[in-house]
Parts: sequence; C-alpha cells; structure tokens
Amino acid sequence: MRLVIPDIPRSPNGTNGLLRMGQRARTKYNQYWRELVRSQIDNSHKPRHRRCAVFISQMRRKSLDRDNLYSSCKPILDALVHWKLIRDDSEKWIDFQPVQVIGKERITIIQIVEI
Repeated sequence: MRLVIPDIPRSPNGTNGLLRMGQRARTKYNQYWRELVRSQIDNSHKPRHRRCAVFISQMRRKSLDRDNLYSSCKPILDALVHWKLIRDDSEKWIDFQPVQVIGKERITIIQIVEI
C-alpha cells in the first residue's frame, strides 16, 4: 500500500515543535494526521495482522537529525494503527524505516509492505 500525504509532520523541537504542544493541541494534531491518512485510503483496504515494513519518506526544506526524524513520525504511525493499516507500532509488528529528502515540496510518502 502506498499513501501520498500533501504535508509533512512537525519536528519535535522548535517553537512550534511537538514537545512544546499542550495536550489539547497535540490531540488536534494527531486527529489531523488521522484525517490526512484516511483521505488517502481506499475502501478496499483490510486490517493487517502480519508484521509489516513501513517506509515513511518526508520531503522537507531542511533536514532533521535522526532522533527528530523518528520522533516526527509518531503521529503518522499512530494514524496507521488507528485505521488498522498496521497492527501495532512496536518493533514486534513493524520494521520502521524513515527517510528524508531535501526539496521544495512538503510531502510525505508512506509505503506499507507485509513481510
């Protein structure tokens, strides 16, 4: 399954970062990502019960360091679990590989492959 999202997740750091959000703002932000993911799912998808490889590629203007890149993907992984595109976001159920590409567009590409 391949999803193309017309936005990128926020970095954990900075004035608008995930770490600076209050509980209400974080809840709205997570709901926003659930809606973005849902908008890209067709109605024929079935819940996944096997281990999956999840590739999240973010096209950004500035690169993030490795730990911030991983942290920025948490709302996306939570949305994938919410819509049952992956069973769980633990290492037991996914092989997670985030990638970033420097470019002018702000886009996220998610690929899910059962292992």
